[in-house]
Amino acid sequence: MSKIFQERIADRIMRIVGSLLVQEVSDPRLQDLTVTKVVVDRELQYANLYVASFDPEANQGEVMAALRGASSFLRRELSQRLHTRTLPQLRFHWDPTSLYAAEVDALLDSLEIPAEEEPEEDNDSTSV
Repeated sequence: MSKIFQERIADRIMRIVGSLLVQEVSDPRLQDLTVTKVVVDRELQYANLYVASFDPEANQGEVMAALRGASSFLRRELSQRLHTRTLPQLRFHWDPTSLYAAEVDALLDSLEIPAEEEPEEDNDSTSV
């Protein structure tokens, strides 16, 4: 299978599952969840979905357990919308990017950088 086809399928899975999480999944643990990335293997056997929460207080373990519980529903809905010969097994992974971004923001906020002084403009400009 070509790399372009893999990327196209991964993009469709990301959009469909993201839409399902927002519109059709009723579990409150999955309310503030987003799919950040999907990687599909060459044979379409597995789709690795990376998820992150907009809620900083979200419990990663609870969210992942809720995703495992909802995976059969998500896979069934995906089969009705994806229209491929084989449907990949969904594997969910926590995307730590938002945690890293928060750590970088905290580090930047903790730095004490003095404000730059603006150079004084010379008001004695003489024209030649």
